[in-house]
Amino acid sequence: MPSLGDPQLSLMDVTQDWKGQLLVEYSKDRQACNILDGMHSDDRFWVMDDVIYYKDRIYLVPGSQLKETIMQVAHDSRLARHPGFLKTYRAVRERFSW
Repeated sequence: MPSLGDPQLSLMDVTQDWKGQLLVEYSKDRQACNILDGMHSDDRFWVMDDVIYYKDRIYLVPGSQLKETIMQVAHDSRLARHPGFLKTYRAVRERFSW
């Protein structure tokens, strides 16, 4: 199960109401609604505490407004120390799927 407490990329750093924003985005996306309702047969998706995971990474819907914020936080975090594109991409890719 993914860890949301990693100091280099915490969803709490992204926005305090990340889950609320994520749930609003899920409610507007047909695939996310089907997954949450158990109507999706792909076993790579699963749900815990109303958050959708895809291959053990938090699933963001296409066009999610959280994507840009996540990338910015991953790159600009004091702990990340401006790691560059590849390291930023890998850090994000370990935790999120879109």
